[in-house]
Amino acid sequence: GPTKVVIEDLLENHTENSDFYYEHNAILELKQGQRISIEVETGPYYDETQHAWIDWDGDGFFEATEKVLNTNTVLAGNSTKFTIKAPCGANVSGIKRMRIIGEFYSSSLSSSCSAVSYGSVEEYVFRVLPENEPKASFVIDTTAFSGGVVFLKNSTENTGNNINYEWDLDDNNVFDTSGVDMLFKA
Repeated sequence: GPTKVVIEDLLENHTENSDFYYEHNAILELKQGQRISIEVETGPYYDETQHAWIDWDGDGFFEATEKVLNTNTVLAGNSTKFTIKAPCGANVSGIKRMRIIGEFYSSSLSSSCSAVSYGSVEEYVFRVLPENEPKASFVIDTTAFSGGVVFLKNSTENTGNNINYEWDLDDNNVFDTSGVDMLFKA
């Protein structure tokens, strides 16, 4: 099974092959939309397959659609690297579990709950933090753009996630429009 798991700069964990099940105690924090890399190293003696699931919906089950790693054969002492992205949305925040299974390469593994004959299972916990709503405040001389056009560009990392922001252009607590970017005609 896995002997080393590195999760971005959040965690580096080493286990012995004799530990058939390992549950990591630390809770690792991710922001919605954040991408992190994970590296799983095999044991030193046998080639193996590596699998990982994350229970993103928090229902307590690792569904086939939540599988984030599925390798064929990883040579003994080598590692597999993969990237995950925490999803965005109203129901995503909270505690999520990740299960990593390393199994002898010729053994079959049909699901996250399959019996592991010649390998090990490791579990990790993520806390997915809610997405921060960006707030911007612009203070300018009111005549600076009189009769002109101002383009307000959303430059956050989340622009690829189909997020629309509500724009209150005259500071009256009523949203005038919504969208990722805003074109304001003074």
